[in-house]
Amino acid sequence: MKDTPNKESYDIIVAGAGLAGAAAAWFAAKGGVSVLLVEREKVPGYPTRCAEGIYFKDTDIEIPQDCIAKLVSGLVLHAPGGEELIFDNIGSGAILHRTKFIQYLVDNAISSGAELITEASVVAVQDCLNHQKSQGNTTISSDPIEQRSVTIKTADASFEVKCKILIAADGIESRLGELAGLKTKLSTSEIEAAYQYRICHPGIDPDRLHIYIGRDIAPGGYAWVFPKGDFCANGGLAICPDLAKGKTAKEYCDNFIKSKFPEFFGCEGETRCSIQDPVAGGIPIAVPERIYSDGFMLAGDAARMVNPLTGAGIGTALFSGKNAGIIAAKAVKAGNCSSAYLKVYQQKWNKRYGSLHKTMLILANKAKKMSDTRADELISMLGQVPSEARTLKSFFITLLKNKPSLLIKVTKSYLFGS
Repeated sequence: MKDTPNKESYDIIVAGAGLAGAAAAWFAAKGGVSVLLVEREKVPGYPTRCAEGIYFKDTDIEIPQDCIAKLVSGLVLHAPGGEELIFDNIGSGAILHRTKFIQYLVDNAISSGAELITEASVVAVQDCLNHQKSQGNTTISSDPIEQRSVTIKTADASFEVKCKILIAADGIESRLGELAGLKTKLSTSEIEAAYQYRICHPGIDPDRLHIYIGRDIAPGGYAWVFPKGDFCANGGLAICPDLAKGKTAKEYCDNFIKSKFPEFFGCEGETRCSIQDPVAGGIPIAVPERIYSDGFMLAGDAARMVNPLTGAGIGTALFSGKNAGIIAAKAVKAGNCSSAYLKVYQQKWNKRYGSLHKTMLILANKAKKMSDTRADELISMLGQVPSEARTLKSFFITLLKNKPSLLIKVTKSYLFGS
């Protein structure tokens, strides 16, 4: 790894070496084009701003065994009033060693020919709007330019580097989409604040995910304890700041940990209790609109591709990164990096996740307004379903009974597919 590019021009520049960016760089380089991967941190994937959970059916890239911390297939949902609802049929999933998995993706990108620079950021894009005009939220090119001039900034200097396609995968704080004429700005109501610790405790359930809901615990969101093996877990929460009554995500998280594991605050190593690696982050609660333009593509959190209801984003990051890389490489080889060529990227997203995420956003907004009393009633209702028939599908059906019209949308979005 180094902090200056080797060349003045690349076919593709990828901003951000997280899951989406590393995957994009890997599959673009596999396509036989020159790729520069730019990462602002010293180590790609660190710190881990993620609960690290994923369903295997949601990933388009095989995950090596040494990148899996714990296999899981069960979940316990904790109602505001204290009732516990156990799901043992949620499907095969895992808690990842996310940083190690990102390094795996980066290593594959480099071995495929990509170049990586760290402690550097893409801060500006020149010529991106040349010869373009806007119609609403759609950017139409009348005469696409062949290259973009990208400004890369390090601690010591700035560099101007050319590329044919820029893939922005630099997280929720990315502003590159706005520079490319796309609507990516989020309102405060579209961002959830998250805070998480790595906790170690002999009483942690080693086999199931634990989800806690309630306005006193995590207003507008939920808290989690996801096991990582050896009685360690990711413990944290996400909240809607507009519902937080002036309290921060850290304050809610500390209160949650104190209530569930009171010995953490004041206990020492001999009791095998520890709390470490605090990390804060933001979660975009929106749906992608247009995610491409001439010579430009958005991927992962920069494209707002997180599931609006669950906050899950690993699967969508891998899907978007892989497809962005493949399509970008084909565009370069075809000598056509226009929006007309790149629109297939949007089409693939819409087919796989478009309707699903729109439905999840409706449910997320509905859940934010739900009282703890109503949540207890719904969970109690679902508790009457025999445990062997209790699945996440039945949970969503119970929720949707309050608004039958949503059932049609959910069915169309393949929510209950295999």
